[in-house]
Amino acid sequence: MLIAVAISTYLDAGSYLFWTINGIAYFLLFWKYYIVQSVRIWWCAFAYWAFCLITILLNTTYLTADLKSTGMQVNLFFTPLFFMMFDKVNHEKPFTQYDVKKLLRFLSILGTLSAVVAIVTGFSDLLAVFSGGLSAYNAEVAGFFYNKNIYGAFVGLTLCADVYLYQEEKTIKKAIVCVFKYFCVVVSFSRAALLQASVAIFVFFWLSRKRSKKEWAALISLAIISVIVIYQNQNLQRILIDQVLRLEVGDAGRTKLRQNAIEAVDMGTLKSFFGIGYAGINFFDVDIDNTYYYTFFSGGIIKLAFFVCVSIVSFVHILQLKTLNRLLENICLSVWVSYYIFAYFESVAILEIGLLNFCYMVYMFLIPLGCKNALD
Repeated sequence: MLIAVAISTYLDAGSYLFWTINGIAYFLLFWKYYIVQSVRIWWCAFAYWAFCLITILLNTTYLTADLKSTGMQVNLFFTPLFFMMFDKVNHEKPFTQYDVKKLLRFLSILGTLSAVVAIVTGFSDLLAVFSGGLSAYNAEVAGFFYNKNIYGAFVGLTLCADVYLYQEEKTIKKAIVCVFKYFCVVVSFSRAALLQASVAIFVFFWLSRKRSKKEWAALISLAIISVIVIYQNQNLQRILIDQVLRLEVGDAGRTKLRQNAIEAVDMGTLKSFFGIGYAGINFFDVDIDNTYYYTFFSGGIIKLAFFVCVSIVSFVHILQLKTLNRLLENICLSVWVSYYIFAYFESVAILEIGLLNFCYMVYMFLIPLGCKNALD
């Protein structure tokens, strides 16, 4: 997925190329998970596809032959495939502690690589922003990502892996990586990503209150030093307020876009239940950067109810990690909480294909379900 992002960015191609590469890679990597599936899972898959078919039939007037409209339809197939994948993991050999750490280390490495590339390629723009010669909106600081929000959120999610690994290993190297990545999230100039990372880290440390006095002293000292340095430096204050937080722009017009989308789309009784589908979202150009609106428009009330159900399933399985590894439960729960906040500002639906979507699912489904049998 990371390679697909880089290729799509450097070739200046549409999202259809990203979906194509992801789809091919997904089947090459995970085909063995679909050789044998339980009857129960097949019933779930067929029920989902039947629901999607109804949505398409209700909205045939919105179907077009362009690549974006066609590419968005890929999620009709991938949601059931994720069902099958997670169910297979759930009933196969359970993840060991080593497996989980190996997975999180892999995420950490990808995040570090992405952050280093972004800092190196965007160094001149960062200096221009810091000196006041360039607006954060115009800065190219996302490396090989096509969007600063996606880049910032990805680094933030890999930071969660680093925070967990630091608590497990307590090494200076891992502490430095955590500080570096948080800095990278800040200078990604994505407020949504900064909010997600900050909430996840805060919830994690709040849930892990039984830390040593030395650790708490280090955290509090770092926070105090940061406040003092910013308070005494007018340039840093300007960067923080005008470039990072950008309080004057509010929600960047997202509320107005959502109101316009609701007014533009004719949602009758049936469409309220089944939505206007992915074709309808493309037809009306409903770009609202909100997972809840996106879910409603793509599948109506029924899909929203499905969204709530899988969220509850995820939450329950995360809580079950407590008897296996309290820190693992805490980091998965922290990401779970941060996801529903981030989802208000970006369209990142779980159980759909995409880099951020899958990273969230690692914490919310793959690890909790993969470790489940270790508890039995």
